[in-house]
Amino acid sequence: MPPAHPPGRGPIHLLALCLFLIALPIALLTANIRVAFNAPSLYDYSVRKYDAPALAGVPKEELLRANRELIRYFNDDRTVFSLMVRDGQGNIVPLFSPQETAHLADVKALLRRLYAVQEGALAYVLMFVVGVVVWAREISVRQLAWAIMASTALTILIAGLIAVTALVGFDSAWAALHQALF
Repeated sequence: MPPAHPPGRGPIHLLALCLFLIALPIALLTANIRVAFNAPSLYDYSVRKYDAPALAGVPKEELLRANRELIRYFNDDRTVFSLMVRDGQGNIVPLFSPQETAHLADVKALLRRLYAVQEGALAYVLMFVVGVVVWAREISVRQLAWAIMASTALTILIAGLIAVTALVGFDSAWAALHQALF
């Protein structure tokens, strides 16, 4: 009895392709978030741009050091972030309140989940290419290129929607994101 579908044309193949089209944007967008959360220049920008030393009463060098420590915390196994800094009067004080420290723990947990999603999406993309294109040869390199272009268009659409949201109403979007996630 002949197969119900020719190779590479059945519902499982279609599902695998759709998952690829979704996994690639997820891998790309979450990679950007991962890079941003590990970029000292992004943290340092806010210290300089918003005159954080004057607002916090903590010297700039201490805040820049705190930025590096925060990045380290987001990537290590500590469950609680505790950082003492020297304030403008020379006193050693905690930089974050207990509520802020609890929020940082929530952010770290969310980042860990996001990193796992990114790693899973990237693993799926690689398995799809190796399994479907290289090993089974169910689609050609040209068809893979079309799938990547479609997935890239989806990525650009999502990034564009995020950019428009940020430009039109960043504060309300940021508040809504925090309400949804925390």
